[in-house]
Amino acid sequence: MTTKNAQFNASATLNAAERNQQADLTVRDFRLKAILGELHALAQMATALFNNLHVSSSTEYRVQGNDGT
Repeated sequence: MTTKNAQFNASATLNAAERNQQADLTVRDFRLKAILGELHALAQMATALFNNLHVSSSTEYRVQGNDGT
């Protein structure tokens, strides 16, 4: 009888540990997906910034007129 109780306790402990591990992995998965989403948004912002810098650096502004000579 004692061994069956010990087996049940060990089985219950392992099942609880498995569920806890699965819950922990689920939380980590959600956090990783959130971080990757943030990185994707930052990459898009950086791309837009550098595209705007590239366009503005190739734009030239000149004033034609009297240069004082």
